[in-house]
Formats: sequence, structure tokens, C-alpha cells
Amino acid sequence: MSESLEKSGGSSGEDAPNFGKIFAAIGPKEIYSEEDQENLKKLEAEPVDFFSTFEEREARNQKHGGVRNYVISSISEKNKASRGYHDCIGVAAVGVDVKTGKNVSFLTHQPPRNIGNPVESDFDKDFAETLRTFYSQVKKDSIDVVFFGGQYHEMAKMPHVDLPLGNDYGYKTSIKLLADAVQKALHTEPNVITGPNHDLFDSTEVVFDTKHRRLYMYQPEQPRSISGKGFPASGIEEATKDWKPLLPNDE
Repeated sequence: MSESLEKSGGSSGEDAPNFGKIFAAIGPKEIYSEEDQENLKKLEAEPVDFFSTFEEREARNQKHGGVRNYVISSISEKNKASRGYHDCIGVAAVGVDVKTGKNVSFLTHQPPRNIGNPVESDFDKDFAETLRTFYSQVKKDSIDVVFFGGQYHEMAKMPHVDLPLGNDYGYKTSIKLLADAVQKALHTEPNVITGPNHDLFDSTEVVFDTKHRRLYMYQPEQPRSISGKGFPASGIEEATKDWKPLLPNDE
């Protein structure tokens, strides 16, 4: 087993459920051994897929905005997975079902253009409805919520990429709006599990093990200009103030 999975609390095959905070194993795909990746496949995670078809989303009882638009999983005991978080931000929430005593979760995948934009998107409405349903279904002291993904790209112009210095792709605004919605509905402080991805040409992928409250994240290695540490969502201004511009030839 890779060191990253050891640090996250052990093998996904362990039987005892976790009712505490969400653990995270974060890093490039190369740090996960073949055995680790096979174990993650055995979780049989339900796709919460930004690229899925309308019919696939409807069959999974997922809230969504159509193809290549936001998607919110149903609340269930199932494990969940999503890929292709470029500028998109994800929310993973877990709590103990009051009827079954088991962990239930939901997972989201949405681009910043969907957040705080009720004229063009139903995301805010669907997210709020999911939060209300979740809050009514779980024990209040069992809730944990984390955010991940997004892009925060501060680099000089690249060949064939015409972007201004300091483009954060709506990252900070999105985190603030999502945090406000979570705090209003769940009365809990969400955490950003790790800083965003700086790489325009790569993305983040996650698998969430609901029973064990473990978030396995494939994310490219980040340069020193991007925080690899987690932080309370309400502290995003403090967390980002020291993120330095990524200049040519920076590692």
C-alpha cells in the first residue's frame, strides 16, 4: 500500500466505519500503487460524472443542469467518484443517517459559472434543496463537509493561451458562495481540503469512500505558489494572500 493511503487511515478494505472527520489522500496518480488503484475500483463508486449523458444522470436520480453542466449525486450509502475537475469545484458531504445509523453522503461537480447565477443555472436551487434534505436525514453532530478542485492560475501569458495575470477562474467567489450555502443549511463550517489546481492542462479526480469517510484525490503536483494545505472555507482570503504569481521557469 502507498504511503499516502496509509496516512489517510489505512486500506479501503478495512471493515470498521469512520464517524469522524473526512480523511484525504492527495497527490498525483503515480503515488497510488497498482494495488491501491485496484482497491479503489473495488469500491464500485457511483459516477457523478460531468461528462455523463442526460439519461445516465436521470437513471442515477441525480440533480443536474444537462450534459457538461453541474451534477449533484443523490444522498446514499454508496461510494461516489468524479473526474475532470478543471475549474470545477466539488463538495463532499457525509453524515450518519438517523434511521440506519450508517454513513450517507453526496458529491457534487460544478463549474463556477453555475454558482451564484440563478438566472442561467438551477444549481443554487438544487444545491440548497440537497443540503436541506441531507440536514433532515442525518444526525446533526455527525456532519462533515469538504470542498476541493478549482483552478487558481497566476502565471505570465503562455504561448497560445491568452489569459491575464492573476486569473483565479472565479475560485474565491465560488468558495465563499458555497460556504455560505453550507453554513446556512447545515450550521457547520466546511473546509477546503487542499488548494486548487494551477495546471490549465490537467484536472483533479476523486473517489469518496462513504463508509470510511475517505476522499482519494488524484491531483497534479502543485508549485510553491499554490497552497497544498487545507483551510476553513471562511478563511479563504487569509489562505490565498500569500499565494505568489507563478512565473516562467518556476517549479
